[in-house]
Amino acid sequence: DVLGKTVCHYGAGVMATDMTLEVVDMCIRASRFSILYGKEVILFGLKAVEMNGKKGIVGGFDPDSEHRVVFLVEHNKEFWIKPAILKFEDELEEGGREKKPMLTDVQDRMGTVSLHEVIMQDREDVAKFLPTKHSTSIHTKDMDGLSPIDMIIQSQLMAPKVSKLINSITRKEARIARKEAKTKSRVCAGCQVDLGKTGGHYCSACKVTLYSGRECQVSHWKREHKYECSTIKADASGVKLEPPEGRFKYGVSMSFQSGRNY
Repeated sequence: DVLGKTVCHYGAGVMATDMTLEVVDMCIRASRFSILYGKEVILFGLKAVEMNGKKGIVGGFDPDSEHRVVFLVEHNKEFWIKPAILKFEDELEEGGREKKPMLTDVQDRMGTVSLHEVIMQDREDVAKFLPTKHSTSIHTKDMDGLSPIDMIIQSQLMAPKVSKLINSITRKEARIARKEAKTKSRVCAGCQVDLGKTGGHYCSACKVTLYSGRECQVSHWKREHKYECSTIKADASGVKLEPPEGRFKYGVSMSFQSGRNY
């Protein structure tokens, strides 16, 4: 609408009901291929081989089968087809289709998504619907730079149920990130050769930049690394905090969820 709000802001926000969530669910599924609506496409990958290569115009969406209707002008017939096997004519030449953001991640004029509002009211049922069922991002920032995960960090006491759910998602994201880091190829900074999981050696100063051998290290040092080594070392070492003095030298922190002192 004029405020930039989508059906998700209204139907999957603080005033959500079972009926509105059902409507939003259908809209989310339809929106994944809404870019096709009214466009001329080419059929491919069909079992009926004689239909492959035919051109048609894409129409409406059936939420039960998740198919879209395609009207073949040449044959004056309609077919219900899976959107994934439809291609734009220029897409076959350019090799890609512009990816649209998830409908639940579309921001309004203030930069907010419905998850921002859901957290403030601790609507656990809607929170399960958004990030758990539809993979709504917990990192979308509003105009003040505040994301759902930032809100959880600052106000866990205000939204304990949603906080627990969001925290489980962050742990899952962390596990995925660690797994990807382990499988990520290690490349020599000099020659860009893949060193596998254990090959090569790191710069003895920054302990971050990786090389396949001394020849590559010397060449890369002269060309680039000598200008950035100290900066990389500082970034990798983190920030050292001095211990507090005076009456703040000793302190106790308490978990408000478990009640334990640390």
